[in-house]
Amino acid sequence: VIGVRYWLSEKLGFDVGLGLGATGGSTEQVAGANSVSQDLAGAFGMAFHGGVPLVLAHQKHYKFLLVPELNIGFATQTETPVTPPNTPNPPGDISRTGFHVDLGARIGSEIHFGFIGVPQLSLQATVGLRASRDAWKVKQDVGAQTNSSSVGQNSLGTSVQGDPWAIFVNNISAIYYLP
Repeated sequence: VIGVRYWLSEKLGFDVGLGLGATGGSTEQVAGANSVSQDLAGAFGMAFHGGVPLVLAHQKHYKFLLVPELNIGFATQTETPVTPPNTPNPPGDISRTGFHVDLGARIGSEIHFGFIGVPQLSLQATVGLRASRDAWKVKQDVGAQTNSSSVGQNSLGTSVQGDPWAIFVNNISAIYYLP
């Protein structure tokens, strides 16, 4: 997700972001003079982020903040199964969907580099707690019936995972504020 932060006042701001992803491709098999090509199942995903940074304390180049946030994402994929020619009642496309939502908050600090002459650049480090819901569904029409399965998962956890390096790759971000 790529986003922006806008400060409404010295102590209140909002974050919004959008993420997109798409895949696709094809395969080709050549055996002498015969070749068979097939499209790979493409996928599309999108995610939205929203947050409300609240400054709890601040000094000239420092902010201690709490950021309640919400993330919503979904993905979809359709696959056409390979069937031999003249197959009676060939199976229909396989449809896969996924949905993700999490609600949580992060707390931490933001240091602005005004003390070295770059006040628009800051470094933010936070830790947080979030509740997440993930759901997946697979569906395929076979003849007159529809086969489907679905899985749902709930989780509660911190934004600093079990990996000791996660604080460096997941929870520190450099922010540049446009003038």
